[in-house]
Amino acid sequence: MRCWAPRSTGCEQSPQRAVPTGRGGRSCGSSVLVLGGGLLHLGDLSREIAEELPPAAAAGYLAQPWLEGTLASCRVESLLHAADPELPLVHGLVDGSAALAYWEAVERAGVTAGPLHMLGHTVRAG
Repeated sequence: MRCWAPRSTGCEQSPQRAVPTGRGGRSCGSSVLVLGGGLLHLGDLSREIAEELPPAAAAGYLAQPWLEGTLASCRVESLLHAADPELPLVHGLVDGSAALAYWEAVERAGVTAGPLHMLGHTVRAG
């Protein structure tokens, strides 16, 4: 895809870029590309590396862009389940009752939406 149709909107949320953001794939006209979905705000937290993690993996993890107090939403489910084993373990599609159980767990934990961002950079309004 060399150029999107004018006034189209794309949303890129995957860790591996599915939408080309380089020169050949940028939007044209008044199109919008929204990047960086899925980041959640957890408040005051710190990152720790497991001691048994191989050095190359630890270095790769630490080199990832990170916004203070945030976590990728794909990691939250496993952390919530570890904190509350009563939550349903999810494999594949999520049904309504499992989605509601996790929604309530996220609210109890005080998790909120993360800032608008592009990789490790906050996008400021205006």
